[in-house]
Amino acid sequence: MKTVQKNNEVLEQIAQLLENLPSESLLEKAWTEEQREYWQKSRYNNRLIAQSLRSKFIARKGYPIDEAVDKKELHQLEGEVLRLSVKWYKLLWEIIELGEPDIKTLHSRLKSVFGLVDLPSIPDLKEVHKILGKVLKKAYRFKSAYELFAKIIIDKENQDFSWCLQYNELSITKGEKALKRINNLIKIEMQDEFDLHLTPTEIKREYQYLRSYLSPDDFSAGSASWFPIAIMGCKLTTFSSPLMKERLTEFYNISARVSQLGATGCRKRGSKTWLKRRSYAWIDGKRVYASTGGVYRRA
Repeated sequence: MKTVQKNNEVLEQIAQLLENLPSESLLEKAWTEEQREYWQKSRYNNRLIAQSLRSKFIARKGYPIDEAVDKKELHQLEGEVLRLSVKWYKLLWEIIELGEPDIKTLHSRLKSVFGLVDLPSIPDLKEVHKILGKVLKKAYRFKSAYELFAKIIIDKENQDFSWCLQYNELSITKGEKALKRINNLIKIEMQDEFDLHLTPTEIKREYQYLRSYLSPDDFSAGSASWFPIAIMGCKLTTFSSPLMKERLTEFYNISARVSQLGATGCRKRGSKTWLKRRSYAWIDGKRVYASTGGVYRRA
């Protein structure tokens, strides 16, 4: 009974965390109506995820997300992504809770390794450093698994919103291709039987393809996130924990499905209930859609 109560308390913490993201301080930095609407939409989605987390896993009822779909507040595709997101956040917490000791150990060891080696002479380590470089410069100050989890979620949600605060482009074509590459990487990870080949040939090839579809800023943000090293640490835990292997496999499956749905959304035709996605750029706080030839011009 105590375990159930403790789990519910943590799920409630996660729900409260999500429904207050993106951070209020970022709304203060928005100077246009479009940016403020984007912030409100992000908050709305996270509130639905938080409400569904409570309803599905604490109250053992249904998803409030389904009600939003029924009311036509969300398209069915958006609703499916949000339902998967509820499980994604729950599973992310579960694997970080199981793997936090190994995540901490991995951070310490990699920090030592990169302080001793000449990166240009070891290509594989150089690739890893591109992913983890900024995190390895930081001290591991988390006092609990939840602190690490919260840091990952706060950074993710704030970063997802913050890109509208400066010039950024969203190419639907490149986005679809990037999502397909991410899906390929997830599948390769799942087939790798959780060994520690951090940069096998297949992953390196897919990673290089992915880099061609994303901007340097995207990778810079990724290298500052604790998420990649957390997943690597969780893979370490699979050697001693069958439960971790089970949970991590489920986490990969959901991540793959989300990326598939994202790619579907990029190419889906417009209809009465679905606004066809178009490439656009954030310029001076406003969405500017691409004209023929991919040039972004103000109307």
